[in-house]
Amino acid sequence: MLPDLSKDPTQWFPMPAALVTCQPLNGRPNLMGIGYVGFCCWQPPTVCLGINTARYSGEVIRAVKTFVVALPDEEHVLNMDYCGFISGIDRDKFAAAGFTTRPAKRITAPLINECPVNLECELTSVTAVGSHDLYLGRVVETHVDPRYMTGRESLRPIILVSRRYVAADHFVSDFGASEGAPPAEASYMNGSQAPANAVPTQERNA
Repeated sequence: MLPDLSKDPTQWFPMPAALVTCQPLNGRPNLMGIGYVGFCCWQPPTVCLGINTARYSGEVIRAVKTFVVALPDEEHVLNMDYCGFISGIDRDKFAAAGFTTRPAKRITAPLINECPVNLECELTSVTAVGSHDLYLGRVVETHVDPRYMTGRESLRPIILVSRRYVAADHFVSDFGASEGAPPAEASYMNGSQAPANAVPTQERNA
C-alpha cells in the first residue's frame, strides 16, 4: 500500500537505503537501517543522518563520536530491512541479520563485508529537529569494492521511495553532460544520451 501523502510526505522523496554501524564503548557492535541519509557538503566531505530520538544507535554514536555508513546491494535488501525493525540492545544484530564485519582503518565502528561501499565517519554535531535528530559526520575514509572501480561493473544502490525498495541500475546520462548549456544545445559527450525532447543537431542547424 502506498503511503498517505498527508501523513508522511517524506516517503515520496527518493532516499538511499543504507546501514549505519557503531561500536559501543563496552559491548558488541551495532547497526541500524536508515533512509534519512546523504551527503550535505563536499569539502570537508560530510554526511547527514536523521536518526529517531528513541534509537539505541543514536545514543551510541553520541557517546563514541564515530560511525560507518554502508550501502548494501540488492542481494541484501531484506537483511538491511530487518535491521530497521529490531533493537541491538539485547541481541547481536549482525549475526541476526546475516552480516559480517571487518575492522575500519581510522575509527572503532566496523565495516560491513557484504556492502560494496563503506564510509568511515567522525561525528561533528547533533541537532535536535523533532522526531529525529540531525547528525553530521565528516568522512575520514572511503571503501569501495574494487569491482566497481574499473567501470566494468555498475554499482546498483538501493533507493527507498513510497515505501518500496528499488535498485538504481538504469543509465540515464553522465553528470555534467549538459556542459552548462540548455538541453537543446548540449553535445552530450562521453556516451550519454540526450533527453527525448532535445532537438537533434542537424535540425538545430537547418
